Amino acid sequence: MLDIPRDFFKEEKRDGYVVSEMMKRCWAVQLSILDSLKKVFDKYGLRYFADYGTLLGAARHKGYIPWDDDLDISMPRKDLMILLEHADELDDGLVIRSVYNSETYMNFNVVVTQKADTLEWDDERMEKFHGCPFICYVDIFPWDYVPRDEEKIRLQSAMYGKAFKLMYDLRNIEAVLFDGKTVTLRELNRPDVQKYQAVQDMVRGCKELGQMLDDNLQGVRLDSDKKLRQQLCIIADTIAQMCPEEDADYVDYSVIFSDGVPVIPRKKKEWQESKVELPFEFGTISAPAEYIKVLETKYGKDYMTPVRFTSAHGYPFYRDEIRVLIGGDTGEMLTDEPLSDPSVEAVPEEIRDLLLKEDGSLKRIILYGLSATDIVNNGKAGLGRIMSQLEEKTQEEDVIVFVLVPVSLRMFMDKCHLEMYADYLDMLDRIGEMNNVILDEAPETAMLWTLISICDEYFGDRCRLEEICRKYDVPITIQNYQPI
Repeated sequence: MLDIPRDFFKEEKRDGYVVSEMMKRCWAVQLSILDSLKKVFDKYGLRYFADYGTLLGAARHKGYIPWDDDLDISMPRKDLMILLEHADELDDGLVIRSVYNSETYMNFNVVVTQKADTLEWDDERMEKFHGCPFICYVDIFPWDYVPRDEEKIRLQSAMYGKAFKLMYDLRNIEAVLFDGKTVTLRELNRPDVQKYQAVQDMVRGCKELGQMLDDNLQGVRLDSDKKLRQQLCIIADTIAQMCPEEDADYVDYSVIFSDGVPVIPRKKKEWQESKVELPFEFGTISAPAEYIKVLETKYGKDYMTPVRFTSAHGYPFYRDEIRVLIGGDTGEMLTDEPLSDPSVEAVPEEIRDLLLKEDGSLKRIILYGLSATDIVNNGKAGLGRIMSQLEEKTQEEDVIVFVLVPVSLRMFMDKCHLEMYADYLDMLDRIGEMNNVILDEAPETAMLWTLISICDEYFGDRCRLEEICRKYDVPITIQNYQPI
């Protein structure tokens, strides 16, 4: 396993943005996965390049973009296929997932990740992977040749788009008619499912795709008795490789074909022939020698100017994983509608009195929802931000603030041995001593519904409680942990 400097794991502020100790652990796992990959790359002379946000981070920050949470690399297609042949040579505990070894994997990049089929607490994995409880990964994107001839681009785009659409339509059919089970083309031809229009369209679409393959990619065809979804994935990936090098001036990632229309490729094929090493965190990472041109074609000539919070996926990636490990975030037990009419009787009597002004009318009631993910991801600095915003809220006249946070977050921090745990406990103690504040780490569902029905504002993090408040037209303010 990669030897990582101890100071790397500490929470720090980069370019004005707080990077938490938990995010550092995720980065450490990704860097360890990359280190394992590099050993295989070096052994077989395989080329790889930092790409997307990782390349941008290397050029601009000499490491991760502070508000990024993943590591992306690209490889020439020929090199990637050789890597797949030697997947078993990665370090113990790592696995490659692709359309070639999974009936359900539906991405056309390759993922190198930890061997774990389900997310659960795993002390052995945490010890091996820098105390990180999550399943982390490195994305590898293939660079395929793009035809210079526009007619050939249109044909390849149409074929790829056809397979791509069929693949996702099939997933929907499997979910609705087969309880999520993957099926064969023969099963779709059964009379009992042929009565559905979606199934008829799927079978017809497969015939049309088969004809396109016979005309343009001979030797590739659908097998009626093999799992159809994986076949469609592999066929799409094969279509992406149709163009020979001599017919191309550019390379790119195949999903640019997915809408079935001609594309504008961005990377000249000669850019994959030479590389440079760029500083990246405490080591280096490979980049195309013409990496500046790569970045300019993707992000424009002002790529060195940071733009915060731009991500192609939800940040941080482990939001759902924390929810699984703690058994649900704030308000997770709430159904879409209350099981019974909200009643003031659901609020303990000692709390009811605190809700009233001297004249008997209700005070201004604020629900301050704190998400486990946002607390963990914003670190010690975020705790300070919570306190300052809470103190500001309680300065208002005749206000009562309910601070709601999942009790199992204590367990999570303790099991992960986070340095911020002591600070978190101290924050809870301080909140418990504040006037006009009620801290509840395990609120009853009935009481929550009552508070939602009478509160004046929701303030805090995005979570299930916030979703329900929004549904019932409670004014919402999402707090900002990071300095503007």
